[in-house]
Amino acid sequence: MRMQYIARAAIACVAMTLSFAATAASSDDWYAGVGFGQSENKTRVAKIAGTGFTGSLDNEDSSWKAFGGYRLWDQYVAVEASYIDLGKTTASSSTLSGTQEIKAFTIGVVGYIPIVDPFGAIIHLGFSRNDSRTETVTGSTGTFSGATDFEFYWGAGLQFDITKNIGVRAELERFSVNGGDVNLRSAGVYYRF
Repeated sequence: MRMQYIARAAIACVAMTLSFAATAASSDDWYAGVGFGQSENKTRVAKIAGTGFTGSLDNEDSSWKAFGGYRLWDQYVAVEASYIDLGKTTASSSTLSGTQEIKAFTIGVVGYIPIVDPFGAIIHLGFSRNDSRTETVTGSTGTFSGATDFEFYWGAGLQFDITKNIGVRAELERFSVNGGDVNLRSAGVYYRF
């Protein structure tokens, strides 16, 4: 319950900041981009396939994300929102099969630390709304469960500006989803407008 209040307060602060920023916007402060990579679901196997599971587990999948943001103070701090498809985890044995799909919506702050112009490090910190859907089939009986939670997320990476308006990123982000952790390694491109 407390986390929901914190998430709502953070979203309200970001909305107020963005509305203020929109009135004072200069060129190339807004940006949008896409990233592609691989997720690794660290969720306990018991959540997907039940306790006592023995079989194969595929906990890595391809992932993608779309993100956009606004740079608040020069190039050093930005507010960023993203939609992320964290892929699917599959567990299977001779008597059971189970899958878990995870998607996330994030809003947070991105800090930029210049190393050598135009190259630098980035740090993410914010809130994520995670939707996970788990389906388990044993014989001819299937069960389905879904969960939505609000959690902190964090990440770090490297960023390189190819031109004034186009750049690339390599990132590692961690999400807490339904009692477990999901890591996302991605590379992406963004455009400032």
